[in-house]
Amino acid sequence: MRPSGSSGHQVLLIPFAPGIGDVVMTEPLLRAVRERHPHWRLTVAVRPYAVDLLPPGDYRLVTPFYFVSEAPSALKPLHHILPQTLLARAAEPAISLNFGPFDRVINLFWAWESRVPFDRWWTPAWPLQQGVSHGLDVLAAYLEDKLELEIPASDRVPRLEVSRAAVNWVERYLMEKDVQGSPLVAMVVSADSRLKWWDAPKWAELHEWLRGMGWRTVMVAPRENRHAQDVYNHCRRKPLWPALELRQVAALLARSDLVVGIDTGPLHMAGALGTRWVGLFGPSNPHVIGPYDRSKGRAVVARLPKPATCKDCWLSFKGWGGRCRTLRSTGCTTLITVVEVSDAILSVCCGTPLASPGHFDRQTEED
Repeated sequence: MRPSGSSGHQVLLIPFAPGIGDVVMTEPLLRAVRERHPHWRLTVAVRPYAVDLLPPGDYRLVTPFYFVSEAPSALKPLHHILPQTLLARAAEPAISLNFGPFDRVINLFWAWESRVPFDRWWTPAWPLQQGVSHGLDVLAAYLEDKLELEIPASDRVPRLEVSRAAVNWVERYLMEKDVQGSPLVAMVVSADSRLKWWDAPKWAELHEWLRGMGWRTVMVAPRENRHAQDVYNHCRRKPLWPALELRQVAALLARSDLVVGIDTGPLHMAGALGTRWVGLFGPSNPHVIGPYDRSKGRAVVARLPKPATCKDCWLSFKGWGGRCRTLRSTGCTTLITVVEVSDAILSVCCGTPLASPGHFDRQTEED
C-alpha cells in the first residue's frame, strides 16, 4: 500500500552516509535525479538537520528511527562481524518497510561501500598517491550507470542556499561585535572523530597570527565540545564564539572571507557556499572525501609516510574504536605545522584584501 495521497513513480534515495558533509555531497546527486526525472516522487532518508542543508523541493525527507549518531554499545561488535555492504543492502528493505513501498531504490550507501577501496584510498599516503577518485565522482558514476544518464563535472559541484533570516541574524551579531568592515576568518576546530583534531595550542598560535594580520576570527563549534573549549582557553585574545543553529552556521560561513578547518561538515559547507577555504587532513584523504570544488581552497595533508598500522585506519571511522594505531595518543592531523597552514592561507588569499604582501611584511617587522 502506498503512502496516503501519493501517486506516480515512487523512488527512495538512500544517501551514502548521514553526516553534514555527506549530505552536502549528496546535494548535487539529488539535484541531478530531480532535474532528469521531474515526474518521480522522491523520498530521501536523512537526519532531521538535512532540512537546513538541502534546498526546498518536491521531495520528502524522512528519518528512520535507527539513524543515530552512534551505534549503541551493545551493537558495536556487529561492526566487526557484518560487512558494511551487507548493512547497506539491509537498509533498502528496512527503510522501504518503514516508509514505502517504492518502485525504485537508489542506494548510494551500497554504492559507497562497494565501490570505494577504503583500505587503499581513505588514508592519504605521503607522498600523495595517484589514481584515486573523489567519492562524489564514484557516486555520480554509479548514478550514471544505474539510471542511464550523464552528470557532467560542472553539475557535480555541491551548492547550498542561505536563508534570509539566518543572514540577518549573522549581520546583527557581527554588528554587535563591531566586526563590520574587517576581514573575517571562521575556524572550524571540532569534529566527531578525535582522529581529525588539531592541537589546541596550534589553533591558538594560528589565531594570534591571524589577529596580527588584522583579521577577525570566529570559532565554529558546539559550545559544549571539550576540544573547542580547550582551543578557546588557549587563545590569548579570544575569538568570537557564537552559539549557532545549522542555518546560522551556513550564513556565517557564507559571510566569512575565509574558512580554516579540519575535515568535517562545515568545511564542506564552506566549499559549497563558494567561500575560500583551507582544510587540514590527517587520516582522511582530501582527494576522496574533501570539498569537491578545489578552485577556492587548498588541502594541507599531514606528511606522515604511512606504515602498515595505517592500513585499516578507515575502519576507525566505521566505529571500530576511533583510535590511531600508529601514533597511539593522537591522530596524524596533529603533525601539521602552523607554518604549513599559514602558508596555505596566504596561497589561497593571495591577491585579495585578505592577504596583502605589504601588510604581511609590515606585521612581521612589528612582531
